[in-house]
Amino acid sequence: MTQSIRAPSEEKVAGFHVVFGSGGSKAILGGAGAIVAFEIAGLQDWLSIGGVSGGSLPAAFLASGKPCRQLLRTVLDTDFSALLKPKTGLIMRLLALLMKYRYEITRPERGVYSPAPLAEFVEQHIGPWPKRMWTAASGKCALYLFTDQGVFREHKGVTRKVSDVTPTTALAVSATCAVPGFIDGVRYKNVLLHDGALGPDGATPTAIPLRYFDATPGSIIAFDIPEDAIKSKRWLRLLWSLGCLGSCPSSFQGEHPIKEDGFLLIQPHITGFHGLQFDLSLEHKLNAVATAMTATFDALVENSLISDAHKTKCLEWRKKIDELRLLGSAQFTIQFEQVLVNQGLLVPARRTK
Repeated sequence: MTQSIRAPSEEKVAGFHVVFGSGGSKAILGGAGAIVAFEIAGLQDWLSIGGVSGGSLPAAFLASGKPCRQLLRTVLDTDFSALLKPKTGLIMRLLALLMKYRYEITRPERGVYSPAPLAEFVEQHIGPWPKRMWTAASGKCALYLFTDQGVFREHKGVTRKVSDVTPTTALAVSATCAVPGFIDGVRYKNVLLHDGALGPDGATPTAIPLRYFDATPGSIIAFDIPEDAIKSKRWLRLLWSLGCLGSCPSSFQGEHPIKEDGFLLIQPHITGFHGLQFDLSLEHKLNAVATAMTATFDALVENSLISDAHKTKCLEWRKKIDELRLLGSAQFTIQFEQVLVNQGLLVPARRTK
């Protein structure tokens, strides 16, 4: 059976656990927006900070303790498409997308992209394993949980510690982001690991803090990216079904937490691009950040999780973002970035003329 990672003598304290779910580029940008909103709302002391797949990056950023304004600038200035190195031509990359659900079953070791640039990015911006951070990756038969207390393997409800030494943050993030057939799998102790969102706990694994960190549902803030709208397209479902060769899952939708389970859910509906689109404009990025910020403000205020003073700040920011959106997309991008800079939430850009 699973057991808490918390030391037996360690007393429970008031606070929150945060879980960032999968969602590719949407999860990265949306997670960055949530971090900015947490800063405004005065939420800084976390009992645990975790995430899987694309959500592992904002989790690592938040846990690293680096200033919010620096983290947001890094996300806005990073070319996400450069974090994955193509290994094949365009046709094979498109085929990998169409074979997505087939590959989730067969779990090939090689994909059409190498995560080497992603690993270098994590080493540069995160460094050693941050305190209180966790992420998870899925082997074909077991879940591997990476924490600051070591590495745990869970299979059929039985957990054992496989190492007291946590691997590099780069290795763990690369493993949890390894979409089968799309991004190369990562080997840890000779076990092939893939996308953490393919584990038994779904796209936003809120059950992990429950099992391992003595959390209660009411203490878990789940940042959950809804499924991409394109997944509902009939033509794409047909192509996926052909690619599955008769072994498709019953649903192409991932498993997500629901409000009825008692979690505090933040579910921003980020539009304009899909999660596996990485060549994004500043306009795309800032719109995603703003959407996540407003969704986070709404959830925190609705659930009365912050003080009256911080509630007032959140509502003021909510109103300001709505007003800026009325200016149109181009002006919104310019003005919103400047507001973030003026309020000390974003390092000014270094742009060449």
